[in-house]
Amino acid sequence: MRVAPKRAEEWEDVDAALFKNTIRTRDRPAVLRGLVRAWPSTKAGLESAHSLTAYLKTFDSGHAAPLFEGPASIKGRFFYNDTLDGFNFESKRALLGDVLERLCQELKNESAPALYSGSVSLPIYFPGFSNTNNPDLERFPRYAEAAKVAEVAELGPGDAVYIPALWWHNVEALEEFNVLVNYWWRDVPDFFESPSNALLYSLLAVKGLPPSQRRGWKALFDYLIFQSDGPSLEHLPPAVQGLFGELTQANADRIRSILLKNLSRKPPLS
Repeated sequence: MRVAPKRAEEWEDVDAALFKNTIRTRDRPAVLRGLVRAWPSTKAGLESAHSLTAYLKTFDSGHAAPLFEGPASIKGRFFYNDTLDGFNFESKRALLGDVLERLCQELKNESAPALYSGSVSLPIYFPGFSNTNNPDLERFPRYAEAAKVAEVAELGPGDAVYIPALWWHNVEALEEFNVLVNYWWRDVPDFFESPSNALLYSLLAVKGLPPSQRRGWKALFDYLIFQSDGPSLEHLPPAVQGLFGELTQANADRIRSILLKNLSRKPPLS
């Protein structure tokens, strides 16, 4: 039996202070009603898909952007194919203005191909400016467990939703023509690397080790990195904690230099 997710908490009249001091500290999704209601793009979208397309095209830089195109049968769900050895769509490149025009022209055509162009940079492409409704629980039985802690929200024109880092999410379009604007940011200095790089390196260096060694490295990671039992190296003065102390620009540069040197070495022949 499918479990219905609970509604995400909603907020009105959100300003910077409310978001920073209250909403963000909850570390949970939040719907920000009417946050960008006054945006010209929101007003154009409320008029019609053609009005919004015309407005967006005034910013079009003419750069070709990634485009997913699949048959009408996928119903807008861009995913793996049934055998999981490829995808159910083709990956192309096209001008965003042309993509928007195609979407407008095909609004009433039920046999039109499924088109998606997303995750493009506004400064580059617009300078100046999955459907999981009926999951197969026999194939994916743990989906029901995930749904127990899921939250759902339905947005209207001008609404926004805040999604904390590492919250898996699915977006479903409810109208014939939909446009979303996304922003990502991190509250760390620019010299911090992406944690995904650490994950990739761990695949190379840790995952294939014998279980006993993985357990040892896990304990070391818990102590030095995740600090599960409190701050690490408290018995040492900060001046002698070296690379394992506070991450400064100098330490970041040194770590990066060590990694680049080590990764550039050819592995020994087996």
